Formats: sequence, C-alpha cells, structure tokens
Amino acid sequence: MDSIIEIQEKIENVTNQLWQGKGADIELISACIDTLVNEITDHIGEMKAVGIDFPMEYVTAASKNLIEAISKKDDYLLADNLYYEWKEIIIVYEEVINEMKGMP
Repeated sequence: MDSIIEIQEKIENVTNQLWQGKGADIELISACIDTLVNEITDHIGEMKAVGIDFPMEYVTAASKNLIEAISKKDDYLLADNLYYEWKEIIIVYEEVINEMKGMP
C-alpha cells in the first residue's frame, strides 16, 4: 500500500501530465484515491474519539467530482479536481494525523 507521501506525489505527477495535455493513467489515479479514502475512513473512529470531526462530506463531494471528470474524459477538469480538491484533502488529513500523534 502506498504511503500518503507516495499518493501525494502520484497525484501531483498525474496533475502535471494532465495540464500538459499528456493524458494520465486513470486506473493508477483511481487506485491512489481509493487507497487514500480507505485510509481516511479507517481513521475516522480514532479522529472522533479525540474530538476531531474530519470533513467526510468534502471527501464524498471530491469523489463525485472525480467520477464526473473521468466519465466526461475531461483532462483539465480531472487535473483541477486532483489539484484543488484531493491535494487539500491530503493536507488536512496529514495535519489531523500529526495532531493526533502529538496528543497524549
């Protein structure tokens, strides 16, 4: 399983490829997003136990937007989704995990 850093790097690489009009491996990016969503979902209970309310509705909306971009075969829409939505989700998730690690 990829680490969050590896997923983040793959998303950045795919985003750059899409913005350059080079296309992307949709299966690879879908697998990365699935891994990320599964990891977040696996930690939701821990987050709630320490009083952190992770915005899963944002993850759900980003997932729907990802599916829409893929189904429309719109590389620029997909790149925007990856860059503006999934990149932000990763940043927030990393902050939450780091905060939880620092808790007693």
